[in-house]
Amino acid sequence: MKEIFGKETKAWIEPPFYFCYGTNIEIGEGTYLNFNCNFVDDTKIIIGKNVLFGPAVTIATVGHPINPNYRGYIYADPVKIEDNCWIGAGSTNCPGVTIGENSVIGAGSVVTKDIPANSVAVGNPCKVLRSIDEHDMKYYYKDREITQEDLDEEARLR
Repeated sequence: MKEIFGKETKAWIEPPFYFCYGTNIEIGEGTYLNFNCNFVDDTKIIIGKNVLFGPAVTIATVGHPINPNYRGYIYADPVKIEDNCWIGAGSTNCPGVTIGENSVIGAGSVVTKDIPANSVAVGNPCKVLRSIDEHDMKYYYKDREITQEDLDEEARLR
């Protein structure tokens, strides 16, 4: 990890993991990257603590002008993903976006604009579907309630 990122990093990365430079990527402690993630890090990619990435997530910090006369040029704009986010499988995160803490990005989404903290956002283009609320604190999936037994089992497995 030190060789890739230029400093000690306490994250879990499933191979293969693709990136341009590595040293432009900051990953917080406890973050998990599933396989086939692609980070185009021509400038900074800043990832907070305890962020979960599904498989085949792309973060692109580079884009090209719309004007075809200038399309050969590139620009780079940093991407920031704050603490405790879940970035769904196959999502694409475009240059310059910030995803606020605790947010969930649905699988296959294309994030073209900032997503506020504590949001569930989905689609192409990605839009906020709803806020994370009390229901989410009580249920882990649909109407399946989180029980102490579930939490104990999860702790045992870790």
